[in-house]
Amino acid sequence: MTKAQRQAEILRLVSERKISTQEELLDSLRAGGVETTQATVSRDMRELRLVKASGASGAWYVQSDDGSEDRNGVLLSRSVISCASSGNICCVNCHSGAASVAAAALDANKPVGVVGTLAGDDT
Repeated sequence: MTKAQRQAEILRLVSERKISTQEELLDSLRAGGVETTQATVSRDMRELRLVKASGASGAWYVQSDDGSEDRNGVLLSRSVISCASSGNICCVNCHSGAASVAAAALDANKPVGVVGTLAGDDT
């Protein structure tokens, strides 16, 4: 199997089901007759711009919608439900379990005026 065929199979798998871990993806590939290593799958995922999306049922891999969008932007857009502010405080409500991901993405982008973030399970 060529690299292009393997990557096409990876995209097919993540579009058809919610795959949460690289190990789960590797197992799915092997079940379909694709023999590969975890390191190769990891490189393929990076090249395919797969990121984790999250929702009420957990987190799973998806392909970034826009090739020009950075990983942190994708993580934020898929984690945040709503935002509200009061004075100098902004409260960002996220899907359950996604607040730490959203906070890390905000910290990585270093927005002007933001000193830091605090994250709970969903805020």
